[in-house]
Amino acid sequence: MRYESLDFWLSACCSLVFLNMMLIFVAVLLIQVPSPPCFSVLFNFWVV
Repeated sequence: MRYESLDFWLSACCSLVFLNMMLIFVAVLLIQVPSPPCFSVLFNFWVV
């Protein structure tokens, strides 16, 4: 039981870190590239 819960928490933390890295990557791309207004609006709506 303990090992299964530990594995679950480990996978959950890994997925959260991966999602955070993806968000940071997308944010950096949007900042570097002069994006149209629709992309910024979509990004703001997605973040909020």
